[in-house]
Amino acid sequence: MSWIEGPAALGHFFKRPAVIDGRAGEKLHPTLGTDLASPPQRRHSSLSGQDLNPSPPKLRRSRNPVAIGLGIAGTALYNWWLVTLFDPRLIRSVDELFSDLEAEGQPHAVWMQRADLLAGILMALAFLIQSGVLRWRLVGKGNPISALRGEQLAMFVFAISGALGGIWPEACPEGVSAACRSAEIHLQLPAHHYLHMLVGVVEFASITIAIRLAYNRTRPGQKSHWGAHAYNTVWVSLIVGYPLLGASYLFNRFGAPIEAAFFIFFSAMVIVHIVDPAISATPGSL
Repeated sequence: MSWIEGPAALGHFFKRPAVIDGRAGEKLHPTLGTDLASPPQRRHSSLSGQDLNPSPPKLRRSRNPVAIGLGIAGTALYNWWLVTLFDPRLIRSVDELFSDLEAEGQPHAVWMQRADLLAGILMALAFLIQSGVLRWRLVGKGNPISALRGEQLAMFVFAISGALGGIWPEACPEGVSAACRSAEIHLQLPAHHYLHMLVGVVEFASITIAIRLAYNRTRPGQKSHWGAHAYNTVWVSLIVGYPLLGASYLFNRFGAPIEAAFFIFFSAMVIVHIVDPAISATPGSL
């Protein structure tokens, strides 16, 4: 045997013929016994017949037009304060809060209370339709939409709190009345006044939590998505705005413009949340 024929003979010796599976006639690896012709298949249990390597359910990402319509309508009513731009007599001072316009005895207070109530109901319905409460039981650990549960719940609490604020109005305009503020401090006002304050705190807190959760959800690897930019902008605006809001309440100054800015921030969050297709992602069949 020449030096050229030696390696060829060794290669022929180690190239063992493929084994044929007698049951299916498939070519198997001579050592491992696996199929060489067909692509690897998912393995199944011989005892239970169930998939040993289940994959997460495929998600359908879509926008619900009914939820979007209800959300936009609710947001429009939520911003009833815009009517003050066309009737300056409604706001007597930049230090006055828009919530003072809903206080008992104020002009058009009933209509503004009803606007808050209806806005909260419409937004709550929009969030329920969009998220699909009945599907929450299908969401488990490891599912890409599992992180959305807290965000959706916070938005729903925000909407309900706004509606309750319309049911329980302030008893007097504490933003412009020193006597009202004194009575408020000494707990001399009716219970619905303090309930209005309580649901107002819950309203601000819940949507702030939702904004933070949305910011965290879109932060890793999604900065190119328009929703990520929107959530980031709203979150940064809140970081700047909350100290100003606290100073406004503490010193009773510039309440109207600062409160209007927060209404704009919250409205932007509602719209982005409603049209974000990731929020409407639902488990779908393969």
